[in-house]
Amino acid sequence: MTRSVHFSARDVALITIFSALVTVLVALTAPAVTVATAGIVPIPVWASFIWPMGGVFIRALVGRPFTNAFSGVVEGIVGSFILPIGIFGLVALPAQGLIFDAVFGSRRAKPTRLLPAVVAGALAGAFFVFIIVYVFFQIRNPFPLAASLLGGVAGAVSGALGCLLARHIARLGIMPDSPIGREAV
Repeated sequence: MTRSVHFSARDVALITIFSALVTVLVALTAPAVTVATAGIVPIPVWASFIWPMGGVFIRALVGRPFTNAFSGVVEGIVGSFILPIGIFGLVALPAQGLIFDAVFGSRRAKPTRLLPAVVAGALAGAFFVFIIVYVFFQIRNPFPLAASLLGGVAGAVSGALGCLLARHIARLGIMPDSPIGREAV
């Protein structure tokens, strides 16, 4: 039996709050990371480190199909005001969310399981960096491939951290009616 696509008011609140927080975190930390690394870590790669962690965690909290696509729409709306990619975020972030939804669409691929979380994070991170660098910034030299690889690695680490965070919250029992309490560990 598959879970319903209908979101409750609680689901919408969780998705909106955490999606906005993750986007604000990207916007607030990206300039400092750029300065601290002397530009070695591009902003899209840093964003691909933050967003997958949030994507895995949000999916664990809500656990419904298209949770991450909806989250991507919220992130795109908030990001269109505070990120340098502007309105292009309305395309890139929901598309990244669809990658999470595709990976977590299987009954076995739960956000509280490490391997699916790492795979989802890696794919979403690499995709996000590639689409931002290659399509939005239109950089056509080998850099988009190297940056996408770096984004995939950052996304994999971030997905693992999101999985560990979701497991920890499930063990604490903070949200007993959340799906993560039933599927963790």
